[in-house]
Amino acid sequence: MNQSQISKSNNLNEITAEINIYKQQAGQAVFEIGRRLKFVKENDLTHGQWIPWIESMEIDRSTATRLIQAFEQFGNDATSHHLPTGKIFEMLSLPESVDRHEFIQKSHSVPSTGDEKTVNEMSVRELREVKQKLKEAEQREKQVKQEAEKAKKNAQHFEALWTCEKDKPPQLIVQEPNDYTELKSTAQELNNRVVQLEREKRQIESSYQEKVTQKDQSEHALRELKKSFKNIITFVTTEQMNAIFNYSMVEGHVEAHKAVEQFLHQFDEQIKGVFDHWNGHTKIIDI
Repeated sequence: MNQSQISKSNNLNEITAEINIYKQQAGQAVFEIGRRLKFVKENDLTHGQWIPWIESMEIDRSTATRLIQAFEQFGNDATSHHLPTGKIFEMLSLPESVDRHEFIQKSHSVPSTGDEKTVNEMSVRELREVKQKLKEAEQREKQVKQEAEKAKKNAQHFEALWTCEKDKPPQLIVQEPNDYTELKSTAQELNNRVVQLEREKRQIESSYQEKVTQKDQSEHALRELKKSFKNIITFVTTEQMNAIFNYSMVEGHVEAHKAVEQFLHQFDEQIKGVFDHWNGHTKIIDI
C-alpha cells in the first residue's frame, strides 16, 4: 500500500480524525462480537464445543471472556460506543461499586498531573492511574469499616462480660480478679474507639458529598458558559453569511453601501462594549 492509498490528504489533523473514527468503529465492534459470543454460549449453540469453536475463529478463551464482559458492562450504554478498544478493556476491572455510566460521563482528576478529564479525553495510561486511585480509596474505606466493626464487636463482647459480672448477686469477695480492672478499662477504650471511628466515617462521607456537589455545580456552569459562547459564534456566523449573500444581490447600490458603513460602526461599538464587559470580569482576555 503506497502513501496515496492511505489518505488523500497530507493534513495531519484530517488523518488524526480518520484514525479516531476507525478507533470508535473498533470499539463498537467489541460490543457486537461480545453480544454474539454471549448469545452462543448461553444458548449452547456449539453443543458443548465452545472452546474449539472460538479457537476456530482464532479467539482464545481469555479474549472471549473479556469481549463478553465488555458487552455486559458497557454494551447498553450509548456513551461508551465511541470509546476505543483499549479503554473499554481497561475499564473492565473497575471496582464493582463504580457506576459505569456515571464514570464515563464525569470528569476525574488524573493523579500524575492533577488535570480534570473525562474518559474520552484521557489516555489509556491516565485511565489506568484513575482506576488505581479508585481501587486504593475503596480499599481504605473497606479497611476502616472492618476496623470499626471489629472494634465494635470487641467492645460489645467485653461490655457483655462486664454486665454479666455486674448483675451477679453480691458475694463475699476477698480479692478482685487481677484482670478485672484491666478488662473493664479495655472495654471502655474499645467503646471509645468505636465512637471515634464512627465519627470519622461520618465526617469523611459528609466531606466527600460536599465536594461532589460543589464539583457538579461548577462543571454544569462551565458547560453552560461554553455552550453560550458557541451559540453566539454560530448565530453571528450564520447572520454574516446571510448578510453577505443579500449584499451580493445589491452590490453597488448607494443605500446598501450606507447600510454596510452604519453596520460596521454599530458592530465596532458593540464589540468594544463586549470586550470592556469581559475585561471587567477577568484579566485573561487580551484585546
